[in-house]
Amino acid sequence: MRRDMTDAAVQREALYPKTHQRHVLKPVAFAWRLTRELATLHIRPPVRRWRTKAGADLLPEQVARIEKIYKGAQVNRRLRTFHEHLVGLNQATMLVWPIDRPSGFKGVRLIVIPAFEQAVKLEEPTSDSERDVASWFVRLPVAQDPIIDELVYSVAEITPTTAVWQDGPPEVRGKGVWSDEGTNPCGDIPMVIGRNAEAAAGEFWAPAPEDILAAQRAINHDHTDVGHFARMQGAGVPVLRGMSQDAADDLEIGPDAVVGIPDTDGDFAFASARPDLKGNLATGEAYTRAVVATSGLNPATYLKTTAATAIAKKVELLDRDAERVRHVAEFARVEQRLYDLMRRWLGALHGTPDWLPEAVVTVEYREPVVAVDKLHDSQGDDLDIKMGLTSRAQIVARRDGLTLEEAEARVAENLAKQQEQAPPKPAGPAGNLVGLTGGGRRS
Repeated sequence: MRRDMTDAAVQREALYPKTHQRHVLKPVAFAWRLTRELATLHIRPPVRRWRTKAGADLLPEQVARIEKIYKGAQVNRRLRTFHEHLVGLNQATMLVWPIDRPSGFKGVRLIVIPAFEQAVKLEEPTSDSERDVASWFVRLPVAQDPIIDELVYSVAEITPTTAVWQDGPPEVRGKGVWSDEGTNPCGDIPMVIGRNAEAAAGEFWAPAPEDILAAQRAINHDHTDVGHFARMQGAGVPVLRGMSQDAADDLEIGPDAVVGIPDTDGDFAFASARPDLKGNLATGEAYTRAVVATSGLNPATYLKTTAATAIAKKVELLDRDAERVRHVAEFARVEQRLYDLMRRWLGALHGTPDWLPEAVVTVEYREPVVAVDKLHDSQGDDLDIKMGLTSRAQIVARRDGLTLEEAEARVAENLAKQQEQAPPKPAGPAGNLVGLTGGGRRS
């Protein structure tokens, strides 16, 4: 997912322990591309609104404080990575980490951690909620070795009331993660989890999508094999019969050389293999299409089709749009859980639980509009406006990725400019304006 192809070299060595060093790797970033094609909710910053539980808007100064915190914590950037993990690993987790610097700055840091770096102990075996986790174990870096330039890791055990390093270097083992006493000031395990599939009964983690890993490895091997076959068998190999190896080594072979064989039973020819490279590539492409199709994408989208019509482009994106609806529903819970944990931490750091107000979070995602036929789209939008199904502001908001308020302001500004730049209409004999049709009557 990070375009680190070390795994490809390791797999190659396992398959070809004697000759792998002579292979030229041809990896393809399949997993990276797949996750980015499906994790699109945060390409453009979404619109968040915070309201009270009664539905009233927060005060402007409260909203300004929340937006400043979100910007400082790079929430959209972290959630973009969180979404990619959700697609590629079938689940994603985010640790809300407190920042309390000697300078007086107090804030939070969001850390997206792969699921395979964690383990949980549940209070209730039938639950898969963060709220029912008794202990959460997470492996985190605690130092960096300056000699070998490698990170040193330790495992933290976090409960709703404690947070202690369980192993690692002697200087941190047994000590508190966030306080010398080993307490957890947050009062909750500050972890957020999102899943792309349901966990099995009695399990906390969703099943890992091992088919994506298998597909990534298969594609790497297929392309490397085809390249290796072509490179090793592309040139003919001279074969001589009736001569010793020493004599054959002294022969000069080339376009101007003449090979003479003294033995009447001897023979000279070029042996050239004809590997089925096209067949191998076709098999690999068919497999790729099958994997992509079962992963929530149209194969034509992944393989960058050249569909020209608007309908063709929209049809290709239907599968991705269906996955998007599922992800939006999951992120509604993730966004609320994330805000609640950030509020808890900032309340504990500042010494007042209401440093941020209790609020309900709603999010409106703004994805890029698919390039289609502009004329027909405009005609369709005009018809929707006349039928009362939409408004100019809603169309601008969807097309340009704006909030409804921003779109309304832009439409009003554009209409005002049009009126200023419009030429004045001619006046009739009595000073009345004359319409373009209807003679001297007011149009």
